[in-house]
Amino acid sequence: MVCTICYDSLFKQPVKNNNNNNNNRRRNTGQGHRPAALSCGHTFHKGCINRWVSSSSSYNCPICGVFAETDPTVLFIELGEEDAKHIVSDNANAGNSSNSSSSSSSNNGGRSKPADIDDLVEHITRMSLREKRESEKREADIESKLKAVEEELRSIKTQLNDSQNSANWYKGEVTRLERLSERHVDNINGLHRALHNKKCDLEELEDEFDEFKRSYGHYY
Repeated sequence: MVCTICYDSLFKQPVKNNNNNNNNRRRNTGQGHRPAALSCGHTFHKGCINRWVSSSSSYNCPICGVFAETDPTVLFIELGEEDAKHIVSDNANAGNSSNSSSSSSSNNGGRSKPADIDDLVEHITRMSLREKRESEKREADIESKLKAVEEELRSIKTQLNDSQNSANWYKGEVTRLERLSERHVDNINGLHRALHNKKCDLEELEDEFDEFKRSYGHYY
């Protein structure tokens, strides 16, 4: 199974190359050398598809042209050195005779090893894409719940502000009524004092009148 961009095996082990002038046939290493699947299911080297996307005006699959809805999903498939050599050798000798193919098939339980690897890659690709879709769905659900919680918090905050404003208004009204009540109490106390003074004045006048009658009553 080969990457249709660089035509190298998807499972070819990365080779360290210290020659900086060999840029035309630069091979991927590390993460960029791993197989990566687009949302349509086609698989390439991670580095190859990244370079394809960066050099293209649209994010379409190089094989089927379908728009890639998500970033490439890296397939973490670990192969031993012998398996990798076997796959590369089979890819290089894909044009061998049918007898050689039949012999290889019989030695592998009736199926060629590249076919087994292709099935494995296809299965892992489907599983990876399904897991990615499920992960994106879970992420969308969490974001939706988070937005609902944030909206509820905003509503509670608004209600709290309204309640605080109402409390401040009532507090102001209570203060105003307390001051008004104090003024009324002062007025009432003032009236009581005035009434008391009038009573005292009246008593003094009555005393003076009684004294007047005692002194000059025989003239009447």
